[in-house]
Amino acid sequence: MDEKDCVVVNDEGSTMIELKHVGVKDGKLTITGALMGAWDTDMYIDNDSIKAAISKVDIPAVAKYLVDNVLGVTVEKLPE
Repeated sequence: MDEKDCVVVNDEGSTMIELKHVGVKDGKLTITGALMGAWDTDMYIDNDSIKAAISKVDIPAVAKYLVDNVLGVTVEKLPE
């Protein structure tokens, strides 16, 4: 199975970020990828920045989007 990169695009469809790997190195979250078509590079996120990123996520909206569009889960009310 081929591994697909995560590609983030702008409104015009131009690639902004190609995310290739997320891991941990030297106690920091590490992201490997390319910004705007440049060469691959490692980028590091410290704990305070991870907390800041999580605080910006609209959890209910993202969870609903994932359930509806990514996970393919359907929820139905059972007849009474």
